[in-house]
Amino acid sequence: MKRNSFYFSILFFVFGIVAGQFFSNYIFEFVFLTFLLFSTLFIFQIKNRKSKNTLLLFFLILFFFLGFLRNFTFLETNKGDLSQFLNKKENFVLIVDDIPEEKKHKTKNIGKVLNSDSKVIFWTSKYANLEYGDKIEAIGILQEIQNFKSQNSKEFDYQNFLKKDGIFYELKILEFKLLEKEQGNFIKQKLFALRADILERLKNLIPEEKGFLMSGLLIGAKENMSKEVLENFRKTGIIHIVVLSGFNLTLVAEFFMKIFAVLGLGLSSLFGSISILAFVIITGATATVVRASLMALIVIFANYTGRKSDALKALFTAGFLMLLYNPSLLLFDPSFQLSFLATFGLLLLSEKISQKIKFIPNNFLAFREILSATISTQIFVFPFLMYQMGEISIISPLVNILVLIIVPITMFLGFLVILFSFLSNFLALLLAFISYYLLFYILFTAEFFAQIPFAVYKNQDFSFLMMLSVYLFYLILYLIWKK
Repeated sequence: MKRNSFYFSILFFVFGIVAGQFFSNYIFEFVFLTFLLFSTLFIFQIKNRKSKNTLLLFFLILFFFLGFLRNFTFLETNKGDLSQFLNKKENFVLIVDDIPEEKKHKTKNIGKVLNSDSKVIFWTSKYANLEYGDKIEAIGILQEIQNFKSQNSKEFDYQNFLKKDGIFYELKILEFKLLEKEQGNFIKQKLFALRADILERLKNLIPEEKGFLMSGLLIGAKENMSKEVLENFRKTGIIHIVVLSGFNLTLVAEFFMKIFAVLGLGLSSLFGSISILAFVIITGATATVVRASLMALIVIFANYTGRKSDALKALFTAGFLMLLYNPSLLLFDPSFQLSFLATFGLLLLSEKISQKIKFIPNNFLAFREILSATISTQIFVFPFLMYQMGEISIISPLVNILVLIIVPITMFLGFLVILFSFLSNFLALLLAFISYYLLFYILFTAEFFAQIPFAVYKNQDFSFLMMLSVYLFYLILYLIWKK
């Protein structure tokens, strides 16, 4: 009962955030109603001192109220303060606040407006060569961010997706000039500089699309990958390997743990954790990667303790703390949602599925583990992907098995390529040569299976209600199975 109370409390906190998103204009009515409920329960508890259900209900309402209140305060403090400049030609001083993202013909930048709490998106020429921390003076027209429809005709809530990070406007720049450099956070500046250096080294050592794929695997830098390759990855359900998801990082950590298994469970878990922290550093410690890394560390914790229940508690606690810090992640951050669902599926089902497929001999243990991990994560992310994208890869389990079996060793070789590029160019080239063919295999596999006519099942009418119905069905099945 105590364990269920823990999960129910966090669940009601989540419900409170959702309610706060839709009913934030009724804060005073909500506070009054909550006060009445608390008073009623308090009186009832005094008369029935032994009623544990009343006490539990009290805490559930409390967590619901906290979720509602936290979302309200976040929305109130996280507002754009430049609305008076909308649709006007104005002069702004900005500091580049993130890694500029190169597109085909131009570069997307995020700028922190000086003497303001707001950030803006602005586009520059591909050859502007702006870096994190650059201070610029820009003349442009401030506009509201517009939502857009994806290639699958699903509307993406781009406004709220950016608002969660304090980005409220788009600045159409007419002209700008550089004022100063290195005006950002010192630590982030050094991490981003390291990231840029690593990308350049990989580009020089591993040519063509294979080098871009290695950059995606190691750093999540998929901006230079061609649209054709990304489309193949999407169709075959392996796009997650180039976004540094929690699932992807877990595979890498477990690979390191197997290498150092002879040192014992404690030390191998330590090396697995160090490998994740290394990837956090070389990617620039962006918020998305830090969240994914936290999910992966929880899986390592589960393997170390041997108790999935402890890991599930850690996962829910981590999710609670993330939402406490930024409640908008719940509804407007697909990366957070996917990482949580995939990690939850991995912890809840992977071991059970592995027991069911023990007909696969121990000689192919790695294959069995990847198969069980793939099936468990696919089960939990399937409804979400259908709702978000309107499609699901039918061949994803098969392609994931064929690809994920070599992803950890490929990433490990990539890590060594980077390391030896600082020590010996000859050894770095030798390792790059080996990794080239592993990268070729991944690209070829994705291209081959993406050509299959039935590779993707599309359903644009898969609604939010249908997604909830599937997850409710999962819950009913789990409760029946548990009995």
